[in-house]
Amino acid sequence: MKKILLILGLLFTTAVSAFAFTMPRWSFFPVKVYVPAGDKAEIINEALEEWSSKSNGLISFKTSKSKISANIVFDVVEEAESPGSTDIHAATTYLFKVDVTLAESVGGKELTDERFKGAALHEIANALALKLIDDPGYVTTKTYYEQLTQPNELQNKDIEVLEKTYKETSIKETIQKRQDSGAN
Repeated sequence: MKKILLILGLLFTTAVSAFAFTMPRWSFFPVKVYVPAGDKAEIINEALEEWSSKSNGLISFKTSKSKISANIVFDVVEEAESPGSTDIHAATTYLFKVDVTLAESVGGKELTDERFKGAALHEIANALALKLIDDPGYVTTKTYYEQLTQPNELQNKDIEVLEKTYKETSIKETIQKRQDSGAN
């Protein structure tokens, strides 16, 4: 009986580990990002910098002047049904292109800079393919846009979500190998 339980435990652990590595994620950093010129560019860049700096070197972004060479492409539209949306393109378990759309206004009401930044932070979490959480009050909350108040700054819990996705040894080794070889 002990052997059966041990085998079942090992199989379960292997299955969970395999599932974790099948979730899409970036296999390299810095990720090239295109941010269109305009009134909201500074806010988007501030959100990218906040994710990068609070990750303690785990992730980073590099500005691209071209949509074609960028891995994450931001677009700012005047009006939309939601403050933000993300369209992820992945091959097997790795991301290769993500399109992020942010709106200046929703339902005819202009977003404040604080709300726009919160939407940018949330969509960057989506662009990083972070597994969103059920806890309300965080940028990485699944129901971010449905909350009465939407955070516009990263908190420790948001960084924990990032670390759960990107801190696995094999991912860090892959990233380090690419950085050592000079590949971007």
